[in-house]
Amino acid sequence: QLLLSLDPTHVEARKRLVAHLQEQGHEQMSLVQLSQLAEQASAQGLWAEALQAWQHLYDCQQNPLALERLGYLCQQLGRPSEAQHHYQKLLDYFEQQQRTLDAVSICDRLIELQPEALELQHRQIGLLVQLGWKERLQDRQFTLALAYQQRHQMGNALCLLHSVLDLNPHHEASLHKVVDIQLACGSHPEAVASGELVVEALLT
Repeated sequence: QLLLSLDPTHVEARKRLVAHLQEQGHEQMSLVQLSQLAEQASAQGLWAEALQAWQHLYDCQQNPLALERLGYLCQQLGRPSEAQHHYQKLLDYFEQQQRTLDAVSICDRLIELQPEALELQHRQIGLLVQLGWKERLQDRQFTLALAYQQRHQMGNALCLLHSVLDLNPHHEASLHKVVDIQLACGSHPEAVASGELVVEALLT
């Protein structure tokens, strides 16, 4: 404690203080010191100590902040599978607690790590519907439609594009993409009708 009074950022001294408090049975005080240890180790780039402290904090308190920090550190350290594990647990927690805004943010991180996991994009679409964020919703639906097109799942792609157009009938990229897919599928009459909608959108 004397060393910490001289240098509050001394990580090794704080580790010893945490251990001492735990040995003495001062659980609450040890958790406060553990939280400070985790923050200071992270700030100083002491990744092993930071990961260990955040994991210990989560094990003791089921603290969502600790999960977020664990996911972030693993992501920065190039350990994507571990980051995904922590973020997935955090997403489940936020959804259970109906913290929809936080859940959308964590979905963004998971999608960045797993762009091929289309079920995550569907999950985020559901959250965006709850929030009523129409602009972000149509962006996510359009992106997912492109992913289905790349996988040659044209029915799913068209369904999502029509969902975008339900929100915004003048969404030009979706209108053009509908025509492209219908032509690729040999649905020429439908493509002509969709093309007329494109012209109408451009003129209005």
